[in-house]
Amino acid sequence: MILLDGYCPTCGNQTLYAEEMRVVNRIICMGDDCPDPQSVHRILQEAQTDHMVHFSGAGFTIRHPLRERIDDALMDCELHLALMGMPGPPEGRPGRFRMFLKDGRWEMERLTTDEEADVS
Repeated sequence: MILLDGYCPTCGNQTLYAEEMRVVNRIICMGDDCPDPQSVHRILQEAQTDHMVHFSGAGFTIRHPLRERIDDALMDCELHLALMGMPGPPEGRPGRFRMFLKDGRWEMERLTTDEEADVS
């Protein structure tokens, strides 16, 4: 195993290693007190590059893409301000949406309604 230069997002220790497997390598935490040694591997398995937004009756929650953690770009994300200017969920129906910039404007794609999310 190879020690990596970085910190585990779960336990905060500098105990990340590249675990050598036959087909593909993966990153794991070897910290004795880490509650989720596979967290980095699982995070990197998601191909999310857009913002994911959940609209509820009470407001919204944004899951920002990981790239916005670099140089604190998350703190300057303009999506929050754009969503605050909306009168409510799109089409008046809560649910999950993929949000992305296209030609300088925020576009959205509905992924689920709250009713669909409750069933799955």
